[in-house]
Amino acid sequence: MTILAIDPGNTQSAFVLFDSDTRDVCDHGKIDNEKMFALIDRNTDELPADACVIEKVEGYGMPVGAEVFETVHWSGRFAQHWIARRDESSLHRLPRKAVKKYLLGKSNAKGADSMIRRALCEMFGPTEELAFGTRLKRGPLTGIVRDQLAALAVAVAFDGLRKQSGMVLF
Repeated sequence: MTILAIDPGNTQSAFVLFDSDTRDVCDHGKIDNEKMFALIDRNTDELPADACVIEKVEGYGMPVGAEVFETVHWSGRFAQHWIARRDESSLHRLPRKAVKKYLLGKSNAKGADSMIRRALCEMFGPTEELAFGTRLKRGPLTGIVRDQLAALAVAVAFDGLRKQSGMVLF
């Protein structure tokens, strides 16, 4: 199964196209939100995604700024755009807490970003050098940075949770 995972942002969003069968990252990047529509619009030969999973914005009981509301707006637009072109059952949203729970075993981890990075390194590496590669030798996560790692974490967690629950997507 190929998963398009999106970590939405208020002006730009990160994405990863992840093949869960081969555990390969087929494509990744961070692009302007308007360009994400073009990515979703690619025909199935160019973007052979079987599912789209978008990181779901959750409230934590703290005040938030306009950027968060703009991110929620874009998340909804991406979801609607996917549904207009593909089967609605292939769209999923996964909260960050579920990603942390799956990858780290707990949803309230402090310093979760670095711990998630470490967990992904162990899955794809098992060391950071093997996962991200070096100047002379590429690794499976070469070039994947910051928000793209968050998108990869969403894809990996979604795939794992899907397999655990026996969820059928199509």
